[in-house]
Amino acid sequence: MAVTTVASGTQTATIGVLHTIATETSANVYCFYVDMHNMALGDVTELFAYVQTLSSGTPRIVYNAVYAQPQQEPIKISIPLPSDYEIRFRLRQQEGTGRNYDWAVKTLQ
Repeated sequence: MAVTTVASGTQTATIGVLHTIATETSANVYCFYVDMHNMALGDVTELFAYVQTLSSGTPRIVYNAVYAQPQQEPIKISIPLPSDYEIRFRLRQQEGTGRNYDWAVKTLQ
């Protein structure tokens, strides 16, 4: 199985803001990678993925994870998420000082 990066970048978090990281519309299986090594004691960050059930539907949360520092394993990877319509990845830092998060969306082919 090959892994391909379809989107990547760095998100600077604003506390309490739900940042849309990437939106993909091709049918595939996706994983969301986020590097949280910049987080410090007192920081709390949430990762989300939304998918559409029907082609005319509204994307709804299918994956949510909450992390507080310190983390021994700084790179977080979502479960594999199949989507045949739209999938959207988001990040929100709830507490602490806004940090930079390197991220990537990868497909499993």
